Formats: sequence, structure tokens, C-alpha cells
Amino acid sequence: MIGKDTTKSHIGAPKYLKIIVTDKHTVKRVRRVIDKFNPEFFTVESQNRLCNLKTLYIAQNLRRDGCRDMKMKFYKGELFKVLFSRTPRTSPQGVGDSMPDVDRRGRD
Repeated sequence: MIGKDTTKSHIGAPKYLKIIVTDKHTVKRVRRVIDKFNPEFFTVESQNRLCNLKTLYIAQNLRRDGCRDMKMKFYKGELFKVLFSRTPRTSPQGVGDSMPDVDRRGRD
């Protein structure tokens, strides 16, 4: 099941895409949908709580392929949801990689 936002970016692709993972979705199928619509941001979420593990697996594969996960959470108490951005990560650290390292020691 795919929900598409009607707002378009400057290149004509949708800015936001919502992918709801069901029993018949695979990593390959989700990648094809993302490549077809080429959104700036997209959400991968589970249809029911039985699909949470599959959604997590798909999210891990997308993250490994270079998509940046911006927010991961359970919503409605049981369904898994991940918000992604197509902009590449700047460092291999993952979530929160835009924060600079801060020296937390006190000053002399």
C-alpha cells in the first residue's frame, strides 16, 4: 500500500512518500517504489504489529544503502514507523550525525 503526497519538489518528484509494509512486501519491492517516485522524504511503516519485524528489516537495509533515518518510533502503541531522507549521511555514525562533538569537561 502506497500513499503519495501531492506536493511536488522543484524537479517534479513528490516530496513525501508513505509506504505501508504488508505481508507481501520485500526489500526489493520497496526499493523499486522508492526509485520510481524518487521522493525527498519517505516513511516506512507497518500495517499491523505482525509486520513490525519486517519493517525493521527493510529499514535497516535502506539505512545500509545510504538513506538517512531521521526518526524511528512506535506509534499507536504497537506499530513501527521510520522516517527517512534521501540525502546521504555525512558520517557512518547514523542518527544524530549532524551534531558536532562537544567537550563536556569543565573549564579550568
